[in-house]
Amino acid sequence: MAIDRVPLPDEIPGRLYATGFTDVGPDPDAALAEVRADTLLCLLTDEDIALRFPRFTHWLEANAASGRAWRFPIEDGGVADDDAMAGMVAGLVDQLRRGRGVITHCGAGIGRTSLACGLAVVALSGRPLDVALAEVRAARSGAGPENPYQRAHLERLAARLREAS
Repeated sequence: MAIDRVPLPDEIPGRLYATGFTDVGPDPDAALAEVRADTLLCLLTDEDIALRFPRFTHWLEANAASGRAWRFPIEDGGVADDDAMAGMVAGLVDQLRRGRGVITHCGAGIGRTSLACGLAVVALSGRPLDVALAEVRAARSGAGPENPYQRAHLERLAARLREAS
């Protein structure tokens, strides 16, 4: 499996991972166990899941109440509503600050995953967006953003996160 650890500031006890659906879809429990993570954050739409590993939906539903599965669907190449994305990042940051391990994934683990991971690094470290994205890319080769629309989304939210901290 190619589950890559994204570096976080030393004072953050949690662990953040980035990966693609191929590495978690067939056996999400094994993926969580491999890196000793607590939660799987799925950024895929229902259609994305149905095309590759339809049974994964059942695992997500069965594990949502316990906190092992968390969904925040974003269209491939797209972005989420700014307020909703900021809320998701706040939840992700809270889990990492509490020492939890979180595997974040989308289809290939490079576009939508880099949105979540990059913003989490900005929120946790206060680093500029380009520095945070470089750190995500160093951990996960090919990490995005994938297009100018995602880049603009990241810039808006990174500025908002820095202002809030």
